[in-house]
Amino acid sequence: MKIISFDATTSVIDVGVTPDDRLPESNFFEALYPYPHNVTATSIEDASNLERAFPGVRFVRTSDIALPFPDRSLDVAVSFAVLEHLGDRERQGQFLGELVRVARTVFITTPTDDSPWNSTHF
Repeated sequence: MKIISFDATTSVIDVGVTPDDRLPESNFFEALYPYPHNVTATSIEDASNLERAFPGVRFVRTSDIALPFPDRSLDVAVSFAVLEHLGDRERQGQFLGELVRVARTVFITTPTDDSPWNSTHF
């Protein structure tokens, strides 16, 4: 929230949410974001349960890297710990290209090198 100036009108897409609600860190953005009515959550998995867990959030299931949104139609794209699961650098580049295509601002995170989930060194 400090890095990107969000407000009640900022449209956000969270790419790579999980249907798993057992871990406290799962979908932390949806849990903490103060304007859920402006959040579209996406995943290749069926995470439609997020619409019930976080009223106002809209879920759109995707089938691959391509996002079903017009160019620059969203203010911000966020993606947390997804990039490292996409395979080679070409697919990672395609993913980043899609985020940049649909949003004016992009914010992503990846695990640190010492994280047990890290599979790709950048």
